Amino acid sequence: MCGLVGILDSYNQNEEELSVTINRMSYVLSHRGPDDSGSWVDLKAGVALGFRRLAILDLSSIGSQPMHSHCDRFVLSLNGEIYNFLDLKKELEQYGHRFNSRSDTEVVLACIAQWGVVEACKRFEGMFALACWDKRNQILCLARDRFGEKPLYYGWVGKCFVFASELKAFLCFPGFEKKISQHAVSLYFTYNYIPTPWSIYEGIYKLAPGTVLEMTAKSFPSARYDDFSRALKPYWSLREVVEDGIAHPFIGTEKEAEEELHHLLKRAVSKRMLSDVSVGAFLSGGIDSSLVVAYAQQMASSSLKAFSVGFHEQNYNEAPYAKRVACCLGAELIETYMTPQDMIRIAAKLPSLYDEPFADSSQLPTYLVAELARRHVVVSLSGDGGDELFAGYRHYQRAPFLRNLWCTFQIFPQGVRKCLSYLIDPVFLSVWKYGHSCFGLNSYWLNVSPEKLRKTAQLSILLRPQEIYGCLNGNVDIRIFMSFVVPNSITPIDHLETWPKGITPSEEMMYADASMYLVDDILVKIDRATMAHGLESRAPFLDRQLVEFGWRLPLAFKLKRGKGKLILRNLLSRYLPTRLVERPKMGFGTPIGMWLRGPMQEWVNDIIMSDRLNENEYLQAPQVRNLWKNYIQGKNRLDSFLWTILVFQLWLDRLSGKSIDSNSLRNTHFSSNSYKR
Repeated sequence: MCGLVGILDSYNQNEEELSVTINRMSYVLSHRGPDDSGSWVDLKAGVALGFRRLAILDLSSIGSQPMHSHCDRFVLSLNGEIYNFLDLKKELEQYGHRFNSRSDTEVVLACIAQWGVVEACKRFEGMFALACWDKRNQILCLARDRFGEKPLYYGWVGKCFVFASELKAFLCFPGFEKKISQHAVSLYFTYNYIPTPWSIYEGIYKLAPGTVLEMTAKSFPSARYDDFSRALKPYWSLREVVEDGIAHPFIGTEKEAEEELHHLLKRAVSKRMLSDVSVGAFLSGGIDSSLVVAYAQQMASSSLKAFSVGFHEQNYNEAPYAKRVACCLGAELIETYMTPQDMIRIAAKLPSLYDEPFADSSQLPTYLVAELARRHVVVSLSGDGGDELFAGYRHYQRAPFLRNLWCTFQIFPQGVRKCLSYLIDPVFLSVWKYGHSCFGLNSYWLNVSPEKLRKTAQLSILLRPQEIYGCLNGNVDIRIFMSFVVPNSITPIDHLETWPKGITPSEEMMYADASMYLVDDILVKIDRATMAHGLESRAPFLDRQLVEFGWRLPLAFKLKRGKGKLILRNLLSRYLPTRLVERPKMGFGTPIGMWLRGPMQEWVNDIIMSDRLNENEYLQAPQVRNLWKNYIQGKNRLDSFLWTILVFQLWLDRLSGKSIDSNSLRNTHFSSNSYKR
């Protein structure tokens, strides 16, 4: 795992300035590659590439980058791992290619020389972001892996085309304006993250997964995303995979499907165990991570090191399950427990860690467990991707009901539906309050927060079925959200495209999660948390062949009678007792609500009551303070939305150079009455 940066300057600043700039950009990504650094500048072409290396394969200096092809036509920076590089190497040797190292980067260069960037990417199995300069044709190519495991940002800064693994490198570029995108802010407050292709900065974009971007020195500078459309060349499409899976479904029994999945998952884990450094795994005790550890332990020469994070709040604590799973599988579990003190320590790092607002609160324990893992290993496997592929989330179960409800609302004219949404809202809340007082939280539906019921009522005003996803997974009811916004500072936008043809409502949600939530939340979270510590994370469930097979399976093999991941449960039953396989899903959540109301009140007050909030151009400070007051009094359960606001304010503070002093964070008082370790 590494970090890459680059510049294409058709107006040719002098070589010293170009070298200084590229090295400055590279330096701020040192955490991504602590083992080595390198840069290459071609003043005549106006090209500069910079690189930070975390050595995983071929630890010698021969694997250093940027690397030149043997024909000297191509110069390459590669962030990531190509798991099938040995197979590709054998194939290339038949074409006459010779190799001087055991590095996958050298193989990638030979693939590009043999087939070109687009065709080479189609052959790669792995996670990667790359930048390749073609000296002969004066073309710069950027590419990203199929699922977006490795990040890559790009855009014009003045008359220079600039790209980097993280946004912080852009801040080092002379003349970068740091203009905030209103669209991005709107998307952030909707989803808690900013979906591809946008970034928080106007004119800077995320390269879409499965895509190659081709630029030349003659490319015209533009901040508009549409102006990049001709330069973007997709080489893989999840939509096409889904539609092909529907057109060519798996023909066989559940047992036969289970056996095929067994071989594919075993192969995927085996490929990701290949390393010249130590390998471990994250283990929550859930189905996905337990399966990964089960296969990895079979292939390990000794007890696999597995890493887990727990909470003292029992409703959120999966550590005991992780311990039982590790014991059954023969893995060595190394665990840590998270406290509010840890949360504040990590929260202070979030603006520099993610470079743009990102408010999935599970980012906190993810950072902590990555910090723990790096003390013992350099590579750690994860179970990311299993939920989206095998129907692990609860909203997949609710999707058919919500689609039918939306269809029922469509009978009425739009004006009537808008009135209905305001009438239904208090009715839903009254039913919830009555049921809650009479029956407690025994029913699943009564355990849904009133804010989620409000969003269900909002279904009546949606115009397209694609909007159901945003309604389900968005932060709050759009009407609540807009009440906090400074007028005309943010415009809500419709982000979702049409669904693939022929899929069920549950599969629509799975597809949307795989193309948005997985790419721009889950994988961003794990990449930044692990890279902050120089740790490489690998996800076997994101193996291309496994994903393509998963989308060929009937939904009934995954989801039935309110229970998801059926086929994975059957696989896991080969290794674990039923009581561990069939326990209810907890999810990788945090007791953020308990902490904000309890031991972290003072910390939140410092942010919300500060003058800095008054200077926020996007949120109305009085409404935010009223939200906080009502939250403390138990009048709302908007802890997720509150966390989104806090993270946004922390990010704005850092951008403007007004961050909270770290000493004041360390001196935050924790009441023994509100938190007991």
